[in-house]
Amino acid sequence: MEYRNHYRLLAELFEYPDADYPKKISLLRQFLDGKYVNAVTELDQFIERLPADDLLTMQELFTRSFDVRRWISATCCLVMTTNVASCLPT
Repeated sequence: MEYRNHYRLLAELFEYPDADYPKKISLLRQFLDGKYVNAVTELDQFIERLPADDLLTMQELFTRSFDVRRWISATCCLVMTTNVASCLPT
């Protein structure tokens, strides 16, 4: 089903990067080009920052961006710090 193809291509943005990751992003851009101008603009910004020639850096950035456990830990620390700070006398 062609009309659902963009969902598959977009989903690949959120897969752990492998050596073909830049190629997958390029295919997504080709698909979006001319059909979804705003999406292409946003994707181009992502592509500009993508270290396409350095797989380990791509994987590190992916992990830092989508590691849910780290996000939960940071959020819990922020909430606890805020709650503790609000209890201290000013």
